[in-house]
Amino acid sequence: LGRIQVERQLWDNAKDWLLKVLDIEPDDVLSLYYLGKIYRETGKYKAFVLRRRDWARSDRYFSAVIQKDSTYADVLYQYASLQRYRKRFYQAVELAERQVFYKPDFTDGAVGMYEFYDALLFYQNDDEVKPWLSQRPGPRAKLFIGEIYRRNENFKKADSIFQILLNNPQNMSAIPLRLYAARLKAQQDLPQKCQDLYFQAVDSVKSFVDAALIFENIKYVLSDEELYEYQQMTSPDQWRDFFKKLWIKRNPMPAADLNLRLIKHFQRLVYAEKFFRWDGFRTWVNNPDKLHYLNYPNVFELNDKFNDKGLVYIRHGEPDDRAFDISENLVQNESWLYYRSGSVDRKLMFHFIIDEAATGNNWRLTAVLPQEMIESRLDWDPLFQKLYTGDALEILSLQLEMARQSRDNVMIGLNTDRHSWDKEIKPIFFPFHVVTFRGTEFYTRYEVYYGLRYNALWENNKNYDPDENISLGFAVYDMDMNELAVVHKKVISREVKQSSDSLGIWSDVFLFENMPERYNFSLYAELASQNKVGGYKFKYGVANYNMKTLMLSGIQLARNIRPENGQDRFVKNGLYIVPNPSRSFNKKERIYVYFEIYNLFSGEQDRVEYKIEYQFKLLKRLHDNVFSKLAGIFRNSKPRTSNIVERTSTTDTSIEYLALDMSRYDAGQYEFEIIVTVPATGDKVTRTTEFELK
Repeated sequence: LGRIQVERQLWDNAKDWLLKVLDIEPDDVLSLYYLGKIYRETGKYKAFVLRRRDWARSDRYFSAVIQKDSTYADVLYQYASLQRYRKRFYQAVELAERQVFYKPDFTDGAVGMYEFYDALLFYQNDDEVKPWLSQRPGPRAKLFIGEIYRRNENFKKADSIFQILLNNPQNMSAIPLRLYAARLKAQQDLPQKCQDLYFQAVDSVKSFVDAALIFENIKYVLSDEELYEYQQMTSPDQWRDFFKKLWIKRNPMPAADLNLRLIKHFQRLVYAEKFFRWDGFRTWVNNPDKLHYLNYPNVFELNDKFNDKGLVYIRHGEPDDRAFDISENLVQNESWLYYRSGSVDRKLMFHFIIDEAATGNNWRLTAVLPQEMIESRLDWDPLFQKLYTGDALEILSLQLEMARQSRDNVMIGLNTDRHSWDKEIKPIFFPFHVVTFRGTEFYTRYEVYYGLRYNALWENNKNYDPDENISLGFAVYDMDMNELAVVHKKVISREVKQSSDSLGIWSDVFLFENMPERYNFSLYAELASQNKVGGYKFKYGVANYNMKTLMLSGIQLARNIRPENGQDRFVKNGLYIVPNPSRSFNKKERIYVYFEIYNLFSGEQDRVEYKIEYQFKLLKRLHDNVFSKLAGIFRNSKPRTSNIVERTSTTDTSIEYLALDMSRYDAGQYEFEIIVTVPATGDKVTRTTEFELK
């Protein structure tokens, strides 16, 4: 009964039952053990005198257990936690080391030991800690000497220590060593090495302790759904897969060599350790949200190291705007605003306060700001303008609305995260287009056309280097983020310039064949010398050509089509098709169209007659001047043009292409529709695409 109450954290009830046990059996080890935990936890929430009294009782109970059997359960780790609460960090580390020596497979002890070392470095003076660590045996003490240098940005010494340990970790797990080294590489702006170290750590996961050590580094970005998924896992394969896919899903450009979101996570961790560290007790007394307006996702409870600013920062990065008020008699306050971006499709606002009863860096979220703080946030939301000018009767209702708004922001914001780009990064915008065809066997062939323009890479010929390589990437994942295809290639700058000069764009294609399912696609381009990056991440629906009915492929619009039997990425069915991924054409040039018709035959006939109808519909006219706008009033705003040709085929599949003369049409955005009918059977199929005419 006492243990049940402990699990419920009903400390007083648990205490009553366990003290009754000791009345019957004064040496009952289990009761002594749990009473040590109970008085340790109740002391956290009491004033200083009462706190010391409870912790002294906890000490007596734990000491009694250790005197009887120092290997009992995880008593050394629990006692170490008490010493950490009391800020006796040296003792906490020594006890944790003993616990791991006795029970190396005990997860809480193996993970907690690194937390105790971490707290020792944070709270104690470096000049005292380094000699103490130097006298301790074993590789962990050396690791944290390296950590002292890393935190003080003495990267050369830190790197030297980490490299020695990486080459010979002795009896220490290499996982935490690699993760600390990954932070060092993030600080040194060595992203590839940072990423390599993380994935080396993941690949070496063989036990739950290994997984827990990595979990401690990534838990701050998890959603509740991901946390539940992780908690159900039981095998190293599952853990390794989870830790890899976690970042693939978040990567804004999965086709790139680097997982940009993973690198950003380590950079944010380093920054949060420096500016948002706070691991004190979160009590009602120091909580600015004393009316408990705010609700938190389950993952919020995982935090044991950062203040609320740190949690938000690790998830969302630097805010788009900050506001604070330093007027006299106001507590420290700050609000962060994030505009809609990435996976978060709404504006988010977070309000932080250091409560009057709080100390140090204890920034905590609050739901409502007093009216005196509103002026500095007036342009953030119409609600703030109403609060600022409202009378006494309106204020209460408006503050309740602000509390509701804050509650939604906190629930969503602490259950999501987003990537943020460095200010030095400049975007590359490039067109792309996906066309699908029937592939081999039961596969669908996805042809992803894309292009680069010279002017988009080098404005005004600035810093153009004809011999520089542009990095390109293409990746496909299934809906569970299992990797299906990854292609990396480079194109030399002069090729892009030459094609841009002659055709207006340099074009290329990525090919992918697989079963007709829904996939995650990604494209990527980088010009490193210009700090320019571009790319797209999108889902593409099912394109199934396995049915026996009349079917039509995707429509490929091209600059030119000519007979060709050679081997080239643009050759298809004896035709060389010059792509136009932008699908933008000049009125003076012809528009070439390629498509394929499948399953023309429905019986045993040796030939079939069919009709192909082409329809053009003007979706939006591009008006050049006032006169053309006036002329548009007196004519059909969306004219449609249709042409029909009759064809005969002796094969079940027909390869079709044509050239369109659009010189007499108005400039604008058009919908192009192909309708294929077989009069003998009444079968009919249609496809549409859009293009721009200039």
